[in-house]
Amino acid sequence: LLLWLGSRLGSFEPLYRQQTEACRETLPPPGALLTAADLQALPPLLQVYLERCGAIGKPRVRGFRARFRGRFRNGLRGPWMPFTSEQYNFVEPSARLFLMRAALFGLPLQGYHDFIGNAARFRIRLLSVLQVVDGQGPTFNQSETVTLFNDFCVLAPAALVDLPIQWTMVTPHSLRGVFSRGEQTVSALLTFDEAGDLVNFSSPDRYFSSDGKTTERWPWFTPMGQHRDFGNIRLPGYGEATWETPDGDFVYGEFHLQEIEYL
Repeated sequence: LLLWLGSRLGSFEPLYRQQTEACRETLPPPGALLTAADLQALPPLLQVYLERCGAIGKPRVRGFRARFRGRFRNGLRGPWMPFTSEQYNFVEPSARLFLMRAALFGLPLQGYHDFIGNAARFRIRLLSVLQVVDGQGPTFNQSETVTLFNDFCVLAPAALVDLPIQWTMVTPHSLRGVFSRGEQTVSALLTFDEAGDLVNFSSPDRYFSSDGKTTERWPWFTPMGQHRDFGNIRLPGYGEATWETPDGDFVYGEFHLQEIEYL
């Protein structure tokens, strides 16, 4: 009974539903289909990527809903926890809402990221009552901007046509993007394989925090693979979230894409 009451009283589900519906109501009208001409201003490497993904001839992306399953751990010594997640991302007005449901030693746990306007917040609750993490402030705003940039590069490549990004070629198979959102400007290196699939995204601008209070600025990267078709778009089916710590690489999340719907 206590588990049931806890899951109801402090669940993030109602807030998540309320915020996603409010963002959906502000979506602009559907735009024209994306054409090859729309890609001409992008670096050739990015044009190949969008063509390979199948973005040409599809509607411009206003946002998306994605579902994952996998496992993650909070903190450098935290245990692995199985999870399922659902998220909404919106291009304009920009927003990211990410709800994770997990279990810690058999007890239900929820994590919620919400990033609307200029303020990001990340919370974790055990039994939906005990709040064990509540992170917010400038470092979280910057970190969530990096995550938002990553989401669009990996899950909604067509959105890169309309986002404020400055691109620079680095090698024949990599390019750097500088993404601006409100008060934040962050950068990332995108790496592609010979076929043109995106296989890694790395950024120096994200902060590690296990408690929502202390932060460390460490390189963050998300190697990915198992590319396949999800409906009519080609995306990676698997990805990892990794910190480059002073003691070596630390993988804290393994993500299997289950479903994606574009708005």
